[in-house]
Amino acid sequence: MAENLTQCLVITPEREIFSGPAELVVIPLKDGELGIAAHRKEMVAQVACGELRIRTSTKTHRFYVEDGFAEVLQNRVRVVVRKVLRPEEIDAESLQATIDELISRKILSDKEFAERDALVSRLRLQLRVFRREG
Repeated sequence: MAENLTQCLVITPEREIFSGPAELVVIPLKDGELGIAAHRKEMVAQVACGELRIRTSTKTHRFYVEDGFAEVLQNRVRVVVRKVLRPEEIDAESLQATIDELISRKILSDKEFAERDALVSRLRLQLRVFRREG
């Protein structure tokens, strides 16, 4: 493997999403993003909802991910998440319609508000990944 590359694997319980060498892997965390380049010190981090970016020598791959963990060990990055969407799997028109409907819905409790707010945030993150790729 080249000196400036790390081996990256992205998986869900159902499928392998990406496997190959990467120059940089940027992982969403609850309080920001974590960039991982070659020879990063070993670590484990909790992955939050957001955009996962993998820069290879030829392209930057973008994914929407939800909930999981990332492990860096011996110049390998393993990202295990509950859900992954590629930009081409995101229907922007349908997402925007869902967001608009959720926002217009009457909320009766703090719990409903928090649940709706969390869902709208996830949907907006999906839209951001779709729009950045296009």
